[in-house]
Amino acid sequence: MPRDLTLSLVAGLLSSLLFISAGKLGFIAIALPYFSMLPLMLVGLAKGLFCTTLATAIAIFAVLIADGFLFSIIHLLAIGIPSVVITRQALLLPNVDKKIKWHPQGRLLIGIVSLACTYFIIAATLLSMKDGGIIYFIEQFLWRGAEFMLDDPSGSEGEQFIQSLAYVFPTILTTLWAIMVIVNSILAQGILVRIGENIRPSPTLSEMTVPTRLVIPLGLSFGAALMPNTIGFIGTGLAAIFCIPYFFLGLAVIHVVSRTWPLRGLLLGLVYVVVGLSWLSLEIWAALFVVTLGVLEHWVGIRARSLSLNNHSNNSLG
Repeated sequence: MPRDLTLSLVAGLLSSLLFISAGKLGFIAIALPYFSMLPLMLVGLAKGLFCTTLATAIAIFAVLIADGFLFSIIHLLAIGIPSVVITRQALLLPNVDKKIKWHPQGRLLIGIVSLACTYFIIAATLLSMKDGGIIYFIEQFLWRGAEFMLDDPSGSEGEQFIQSLAYVFPTILTTLWAIMVIVNSILAQGILVRIGENIRPSPTLSEMTVPTRLVIPLGLSFGAALMPNTIGFIGTGLAAIFCIPYFFLGLAVIHVVSRTWPLRGLLLGLVYVVVGLSWLSLEIWAALFVVTLGVLEHWVGIRARSLSLNNHSNNSLG
């Protein structure tokens, strides 16, 4: 028990250091806050829910002392709550026929998506109450950022920058946050498996599933995205968030279909690079292709068909 408390203390302090690093170290540490969930998930997935809750409380208190009340609330919402939720869901053991049956990774994804949708709707509702509405508030925020990033923020370059980002900026932030929650979860579990400290076994990406009923909110959000003003803004954000589980389901399809590819590892790595670069350049065509594969998997069963073809080919050769 004293060792668990020590690990929780270290994890909490490390999380707070990573979180405040960008403000203290500047641009060179801009990526570090995205990994401030990692220590909390490490201690949680290794020692249980109590330890990750304690580590989260320590981290929030440390951020409160170092950076004030506002940043401690941001840590609570963006780092602490998802870490606790993921740990709880990952280690939850439903009693099925008195056998150990871990919650599937698809349900963990749904938990992250639900949290992201909740945050997005609350933020959009609060921003809509501002004078000028959501888009005006975001444009003003981006204008301040443009002053540091562009040579002539008041010229055509700055205006184009603002107009291209204002409508999708909250969507980009929310989806990036949700993906980083998933990335931190995968990294934490992978590290723990390496050192033999994991409580639950690692789920296999190629075997993941997504509840069929998720198609309903996905379709409704796409419909809302076609509407004008605030409804369209919220619909666009929710549509992007609901695409996340299908993105990972699409990756699962690629992992199964690629089993017969020559140089499979190299080609899979190339797929990830192309998708990552397209996302960073705000060209989402590659990600949409992967999402489409995930949606089609529900209706067509691409993985089952691929496995059936492979078995048929092997039997024919045999």
